[in-house]
Amino acid sequence: MLELIHNLGIDWKVLIAQIVNFAILLFVLKAFAYKPILKVLNDRRKRIEEAIKRSKSVDKRMAEIEALKEEVLSKARRESQEIIKKAEEAAVRAKESILKEAHVTRDMLMAETEKKIQAEREKIFQEAKKEIANLIYTAVERTVGDLVDEKLKTKMAEDALKFVASRK
Repeated sequence: MLELIHNLGIDWKVLIAQIVNFAILLFVLKAFAYKPILKVLNDRRKRIEEAIKRSKSVDKRMAEIEALKEEVLSKARRESQEIIKKAEEAAVRAKESILKEAHVTRDMLMAETEKKIQAEREKIFQEAKKEIANLIYTAVERTVGDLVDEKLKTKMAEDALKFVASRK
């Protein structure tokens, strides 16, 4: 085997020196390059994992916030619908109350006006009756003149007035 190595032109001293140099280079690279690179890669992997966890946490929190927002909006919509419904009902009640009050006021005014009209009619009727009585008395007095006394003239005027009143 030594002959084979010698025939290939390999010097065993140089080979051992190269093996020792390679081992030293391997140790130096492992100590000063490989470990720091591994440490940087591990640190970076940890930061990425933490960022992913935070991202998932943020996504979960965003979903919770979105659900809460939808719930609050839904509740606000329901409450606003209830408020609108109550306001509409109150408006209807107020309208009915106002209409009822207006009808009562109208009825009172109508009754009062009717009473006034009736009183005015009665007044006019009494005045007309008085005027007719005076006219009848004057007519009786002119017709009969001095032939009858005052009592009979008044009696004749009253009878004529009763006759006129009964023909109405």
